[in-house]
Amino acid sequence: LAARIQVDPAQFEGRRPDMSKDASRAFLAVCNALGEPSPKWRALRGLVDATDGHSLTQTAGIAAQQLDEARYEAAKNLILNHRRVLLDITNPDPQTQTELARLPAFDRPQVDQFLIEMARRLSGHRQSVEAEALHHMLEEELPSDKAGRATWAAAATFLSRRIQAVPNQHPGRKPDMSIGAAIAFVQVAEEVAFGEAKFLPFLDGVPGPASAAA
Repeated sequence: LAARIQVDPAQFEGRRPDMSKDASRAFLAVCNALGEPSPKWRALRGLVDATDGHSLTQTAGIAAQQLDEARYEAAKNLILNHRRVLLDITNPDPQTQTELARLPAFDRPQVDQFLIEMARRLSGHRQSVEAEALHHMLEEELPSDKAGRATWAAAATFLSRRIQAVPNQHPGRKPDMSIGAAIAFVQVAEEVAFGEAKFLPFLDGVPGPASAAA
């Protein structure tokens, strides 16, 4: 439905729009709520559906150092594809990039918490008391046990090696997102798991502060 619904005549020439932009956002928000069992992912999805990428100005840490457009792109990419990302990280029989170390399926609940915290930091919140309260309610804390922390660290390491932002990283495969979004995505993943950005994704010719500091 998200791909099919039309709100602008230019989307599909010769076809009239189905509804206004505000109506489409409300329509898709209900669809998403029906198809998403996790209340935290529902809240994050609603945030993405209700913004155009220019309203998410309040955040902290490494996410606050990224351009708003790049941060929004990374957040949207993760939120809209979180199930696919979760299954990729915990895939027991991957068909591509088999050299990457995956996590066992029984770690999925903790990996999901890690992804929620990533999405929360990337999304940020609007400038209101209510939005800030929701932002804090969505928080997932770093596991207190060694095994849990190792799971989050392994998930972050996997994503830093899996993400693609330029075509020559993996010939024949399309980039997952822009270079700016990939840097925001990976640095926030590392901050969530390690408390700091330890390294940048492998992007040919793209220097960054984390690589310079290593």
